[in-house]
Amino acid sequence: MLSKHSGSVRNLSEGAPRGFTLNSNEILEALQEPLQAVVGAVLTGGGALLRDIDKLIMEEIPLPVLIADDPLTCVVRGGGRILELTCCSEVSSRGT
Repeated sequence: MLSKHSGSVRNLSEGAPRGFTLNSNEILEALQEPLQAVVGAVLTGGGALLRDIDKLIMEEIPLPVLIADDPLTCVVRGGGRILELTCCSEVSSRGT
């Protein structure tokens, strides 16, 4: 079963938005080459919300593919945590 996904991008040469529609096979085709270097995956961001994207990827690679809890915000929260840890370690190393 093919699922269709629509969106829009800004045309860089004209500066105007342009609509597009992709089906699951087109997405999978675009991912073929990058998938060759993957050893496992946790999907994050909006792409993780594409229906059955984890199953499509697992069909192509014999590796586990997981969808992160709260994929839309997990990267930002993780980045914030790294900043907290970095800031705290910098303060500790200065002795203040």
